[in-house]
Amino acid sequence: MDEPGGSEGLPPETLAEAAGVLLRSGAVQADGRTAVATPSAEEVRDVLLPILRWRPGSPALGRFLIGIAAPPAAGKTTLCAWLAAVARVLGWGQFAFLSLDGYHLPNAVLDAHTGLDPEGRRVPLRQLKGTPETFDAERFLAELRRLKSAREEARLPAYSREFHEPVAGAVRIGPEADRVIVEGNFLFLNSPPWSEICALFDRRIFVDGEEEFLRERL
Repeated sequence: MDEPGGSEGLPPETLAEAAGVLLRSGAVQADGRTAVATPSAEEVRDVLLPILRWRPGSPALGRFLIGIAAPPAAGKTTLCAWLAAVARVLGWGQFAFLSLDGYHLPNAVLDAHTGLDPEGRRVPLRQLKGTPETFDAERFLAELRRLKSAREEARLPAYSREFHEPVAGAVRIGPEADRVIVEGNFLFLNSPPWSEICALFDRRIFVDGEEEFLRERL
């Protein structure tokens, strides 16, 4: 399926090379950082293009949501950066990207509340940062619902790796975007409100890896 303004004639080798330039230059980043890895022609052809071409018709009012979940260090953020780079090379502006990390609770909130660590001890939530209870999942759910129901401009948060805090309004999703690729560790959990979040996705992609490989990357 051709996309409006797309360049379907470009071979995977050319797409991989052009995407690599964007990624190595930092023009497209992975989680606010310049990507270390870049896609091969085979990964462009067999993984990235099938995801980018997927569209089951046209959304009636809002947008399609594509969820990409994975355990930490499995490569979901890199995958999203690769998708963004290839989409930019092709001129496909109808894609937007959003990370669950932007919905970390602020450190001041984490410091003011407590939770249970794996040993059952009550500790400040900041010590548990990155676990499901340290995200504003209800806000995330509400904003995904808005993205899905109406094609309006949205200004959403992103996570600053410099300040280790969410930054309000750092992500713009314009009315031209009809697909939003969302990445996060906990998108497919089966307990509320995560189960309600999971139900919003029109397509779900889970990235996994060998346990030893994941340990090495953490």
